[in-house]
Amino acid sequence: MGEYKEALDYHKKCLEVREESIDPKHPETAKSNYNIGEILQDMGEYKEALDYLKKCLQIEKEFLGLKHPDVATSYNNIGNVLRNMGRYKEALDYHSKCLEVRKEVLGLKHPHTADSYDNIGCVLKAMGKYKEALDCHKKCLEVKEEVLGPKHPNIADSYNNTGYILQVMGKFKEALDYHKKCLEIREEFLGSKHPGTAESYNNIGGVLQEMGMYKEALVYHEKCLAVRKEVLGPKHPDTAASYNNIGMLLKDMGKYEEALAYCKKCLKVREEVLGPKHPDTAASYKNVGMRLKDMGKYEEALDYCKKCLEVREEVLGLKHPDTAASYNNIGMLLKDMGK
Repeated sequence: MGEYKEALDYHKKCLEVREESIDPKHPETAKSNYNIGEILQDMGEYKEALDYLKKCLQIEKEFLGLKHPDVATSYNNIGNVLRNMGRYKEALDYHSKCLEVRKEVLGLKHPHTADSYDNIGCVLKAMGKYKEALDCHKKCLEVKEEVLGPKHPNIADSYNNTGYILQVMGKFKEALDYHKKCLEIREEFLGSKHPGTAESYNNIGGVLQEMGMYKEALVYHEKCLAVRKEVLGPKHPDTAASYNNIGMLLKDMGKYEEALAYCKKCLKVREEVLGPKHPDTAASYKNVGMRLKDMGKYEEALDYCKKCLEVREEVLGLKHPDTAASYNNIGMLLKDMGK
């Protein structure tokens, strides 16, 4: 979190200078607003991020016009933040605007147009519209295969997204095929020690876990963790995610104490790197709480679940799906406690 704050300070200084010396409504000023918005999003400060990204969009629309690739990108960026905030209908509107501009300005067969189909698919998935989401991911993949060829790092991302939606739909064998295609390309182009390749190890591990192939899943999750620790370092959000995923797998294997230890490792990194008031940190409070519940330690579990709820209410708002999930978790826990 310290590095994010430092980066944020520098970008805010840059914005101040640009507004004063160039013009508050200049493309370079817009870029500064974008940079600040992206960092705030990484920090989980979604409301503030949205303000800066909307400023960026407003400047670009005035300076560049409504039909410009940069304006489309701003629609996309705002859509991503709204998706993270659980405001899915608004997110879909912005991603649809982005797609409309990209189709008109860049054409139907352009990688960025394909990316818009992918992003719309991600929002539809979050809305539970899995078949529509799958159609969008496959449209994206079709364009990219034609334009970029079957073996391109960008194609790998589409295989990954298609695999993920198939996994959510319970089509595990098909999902595994797509994730393995993704891994093959990433290992060839990025090498075995790259964050993208690590992500593929993680995703294959996740599908194998769903299929009940726990030992094989553990091998892939441990490969992922090893790469992330070496390449990204032990105190990185993605490394923390690997601790969490191994913890969840160990829980499924009935190894509750080991599962709790990994979930606590994840929480420790997230508190240090992201801060206590970040959505991912909130998720870790929940996961630690659930592992304690598995072990019958209900009072401790309740404390962690309440911490999770507190963060989600503050950061995500009262009407976010994750906040609703927290109400549910606490309700179920209190029921188990006979309260």
